[in-house]
Amino acid sequence: MRSGRSFPAVDAIRGLTVPATLLPVAVAAAVAFAALGTLAYARPARTPIEDEVSYLQTGSFAYSAQTPAGPVYDGDIGTGDPLFLNLVDAADVQFGYELESSAPAAMSGTMSLIAEIGDSSGWVRRVALSGPSPFDGSTAEIRGRLDLSRIRALIDETPKH
Repeated sequence: MRSGRSFPAVDAIRGLTVPATLLPVAVAAAVAFAALGTLAYARPARTPIEDEVSYLQTGSFAYSAQTPAGPVYDGDIGTGDPLFLNLVDAADVQFGYELESSAPAAMSGTMSLIAEIGDSSGWVRRVALSGPSPFDGSTAEIRGRLDLSRIRALIDETPKH
């Protein structure tokens, strides 16, 4: 049953006639836009560009210590010299890092210095020599002190097989 109400917008639409050529054009446009939309979603929003950049990373480790002069040491110990635990109580250690690059490089972060002590049986202990230290730029350096008396105590506490 139909009510007696009239809606002018609906009545205006009922009176419209669509030209026969408009329907194929509308369908072709819808298909074209659907294809473009599919193509847009199928491609990444960003495309990586490969560019060869040469760089060189270098790290240098050094240590030094002082001990009374004797048959083994002349008093000064440097990088490459053995550190005999029963003759040396502590050593100052440092590590330096450098990045050389043909492209601009912005680096920042934190670095720590940790000594790893171990033996051939697989026993390993890590000893922090310097806590996290911030760096910013293409070079960084960190220093710490290796307490060899502490290392002796760690070794003495380790069960022997």
